[in-house]
Amino acid sequence: MITRANGIRMNYELSGKEGAPAVVLSHSLGCGLNMWLPQIDVLEPHFRILRYDTRGHGGTEAPAGPYHLDMLGDDAIALLDVLGVDKVHWVGLSMGGMIGQSVALNHPDRLFSRLYRPHHDQRQHPGSRARLSEPGRLPSRPAPQ
Repeated sequence: MITRANGIRMNYELSGKEGAPAVVLSHSLGCGLNMWLPQIDVLEPHFRILRYDTRGHGGTEAPAGPYHLDMLGDDAIALLDVLGVDKVHWVGLSMGGMIGQSVALNHPDRLFSRLYRPHHDQRQHPGSRARLSEPGRLPSRPAPQ
């Protein structure tokens, strides 16, 4: 879906259980909202899920830069405002985690919780994947081998 927020056209998907706590899934650099498709089936029965394309990614506008993390955080907050979502659990991977940190610093009252994961490197953790295995339980970092 497309809406205007923070002066730009933003692409987003809102799905899951109506009236349930909201979870924002914020993607990494060079990706888009579809990065989170493997997690949707596990989360949707229990949460309201907001996935969006960050400024300059996917179906969201890419106006002339420069961009900075506070701007990207403000984009996310403006999208929440347009959608009438007051408070969220934030899940971010790489750049999405950095945006979540900006939101936490500048708008702490908008977060229930936050989970940031740096980039995933199979060379460092062979066979590991960030997955949500149980409803309401977020993954922890794999133990060193």
